[in-house]
Parts: sequence; C-alpha cells; structure tokens
Amino acid sequence: MLADDPQSQVSKLEAPQLKSFPRRAWWLVGAASLFLVLSIVAFRQAPRGGSFNSPPSFPDLEWWCTPVEQNAFKRLPTIRALLMEVAAAPDGRIWAVGAGGLDRRVR
Repeated sequence: MLADDPQSQVSKLEAPQLKSFPRRAWWLVGAASLFLVLSIVAFRQAPRGGSFNSPPSFPDLEWWCTPVEQNAFKRLPTIRALLMEVAAAPDGRIWAVGAGGLDRRVR
C-alpha cells in the first residue's frame, strides 16, 4: 500500500472511534448498574433511631451510614382520641386512658 492511498487513511481515522464506543458503552452500563444497586440499598435502609435525636455531623462515619430524614417526627405513634389521664412509672412504662375506651400501654 502507498502512504497516499485514501483507503488506508480512512481506516486509520475510523479505527479509534470504533474501539472507543464499546468502552464507553461498558462504562455507561457499569455506572447505571452501580446507580441502580446503590439506589436499592438506599431505599431499603432502616430509618435512623430516635426521632428527636440530632443527626450526626458531616465528617463522622455515622453520617455516611444513616439516612437523611426531613420529617422523622411523622414516624412517631399518634393517639387520635381525647386523653383523660396519662401515668408514667419509674421503670419507663407509660399508660394512657382516654375517651371511647382508649387504653394504651407503652413498653
């Protein structure tokens, strides 16, 4: 072949583009797979314990391991009745009595 042959110059120019496309495709598939796996892990992560505890600070390892919660107080149990009496024992047990036969015991 001659150096001035247009056919050899075209094949030299197109070869790197054809090689780089599969490599880019593998990077894209890998990145999409990683995003999917990490999204599934994030959605299955248990909520942070204690709704009223302050979240950990940024450089702490716990900051990376616990989810960010905006409305943690919404996870707390609610009583949708008129409370008449609430009593608490020193060992942490709590009783609540209310209208309509409401009788709740915590712990």
